[in-house]
Amino acid sequence: MIELPKGWRGSPKAVVLAGILWSCALHLGAAQRKVSVILEPSNPQVERDVTLTVREGPQQFRLCEWSREARKSEPEVILEYIPGQTPQEKKGKGHSGRETVRHGCSLHITNLRPSDTGNYSVIFESQQQSGQRPTQQPDAFYEGSVYLEVSASKQITVVSEPQRPNHGEDVTLTPQGTPDEIVFCEWFRVGSSGDSQSLIRYSQREQEFPYGEDPTSSKRLTVGPRCSLRMRRVTTTDSGTYSVKIQVPLDRQQQQPGQGSWTQEPDKIQEYWGQIKLQVNQDSTKDSQKGGAAKLAGLSYSVGMAALLVFFAWTDTFTSLFHAFHSASPAKEA
Repeated sequence: MIELPKGWRGSPKAVVLAGILWSCALHLGAAQRKVSVILEPSNPQVERDVTLTVREGPQQFRLCEWSREARKSEPEVILEYIPGQTPQEKKGKGHSGRETVRHGCSLHITNLRPSDTGNYSVIFESQQQSGQRPTQQPDAFYEGSVYLEVSASKQITVVSEPQRPNHGEDVTLTPQGTPDEIVFCEWFRVGSSGDSQSLIRYSQREQEFPYGEDPTSSKRLTVGPRCSLRMRRVTTTDSGTYSVKIQVPLDRQQQQPGQGSWTQEPDKIQEYWGQIKLQVNQDSTKDSQKGGAAKLAGLSYSVGMAALLVFFAWTDTFTSLFHAFHSASPAKEA
């Protein structure tokens, strides 16, 4: 029979084992609960602000911690916040100087950059409510996460030439305000339900279609300078909403004043986005024929009415002369 040690000094192994068992008990006893985190606004834009708002979090907590896991990198602690009469905030390696804590440990980020894109996680260590009996159970932990994607797209305008094309004409949709050097662009047609159908893609090496060939099999669609979309012999079925996505290289020399203090790496890409609604009129030839026929019919009607009026006027005059002559005849006989 193995004699149990009478004191902790008697067996270091027992001390280690007890520590392990106690850590496991604490881990099993700790309750982990989920909190929801939402983005406000829901579509963050570059150089704007965003708040990662915590919902259903604990009303009282000892501390909270925010961390960020960017693409292809390890998670980094942004900050650790301890509330109280004199709140304490400890900045971590992932703090950029633009993050602050708001009510309920929500995280506010100013002057967003594309590098802010990543998965954000928050952990709360709650504390027992006042008036509750103290227990040996550890406090509950709350955790939540949200993915933040900073859109670096810049909206541009798209013009149509001609503005109101007729059936059978050629149309060119040209993006405005983009650099000359374009590495990639893609044109879409937007459906009534908001879904987009890819029409044609362009890269510096070649033009390509979504399924490897021009779906019209007549080369109706081509991409011109600055990713302009040329459409040959449009019909009324081509009416609809078209959008374009353009990517251009952006280096430090292209960074212009007034566009924010952040700088891009040489291999970064600036994206542009634009949209236009195209309305194709009916066949101009048929319309002109119909218009000419209508004008001819109107002219014939007008000439006919004029002739009829002249006829009536001449008839009235002839009748008046006949009555005047007939009235004068007895006077001569007398």
